[in-house]
Amino acid sequence: MSIFIALLLGVLAGVVDALPMLKNPNVPRFSVYSTFAQWIFIGLVIPFVDWDVAPWLKGLLLGFLGMLPTMITVFFRNRKALIPTAIMASFLGMVIAVVGAHFIS
Repeated sequence: MSIFIALLLGVLAGVVDALPMLKNPNVPRFSVYSTFAQWIFIGLVIPFVDWDVAPWLKGLLLGFLGMLPTMITVFFRNRKALIPTAIMASFLGMVIAVVGAHFIS
């Protein structure tokens, strides 16, 4: 059951992150799909990493690191989007970790 909760968290994070991208006609569709898929993977990883730190800190670090490949691409394509991408990655990672810690143990 816990894998389905983690999958749901990843899908929800993907929707939250990719939906605003869909509304922007300047964002290529492959970027939207890639971001969504990346969040599904990150959502499946974060709840099961066993670090001896607070869940919010674990999520912040793993969310940021998990989205690092996207942030590198963003840096070279649109530097203005780098900071919002890093903030969203950190925030969504924290949400996944905190909710995962509550429902997955």
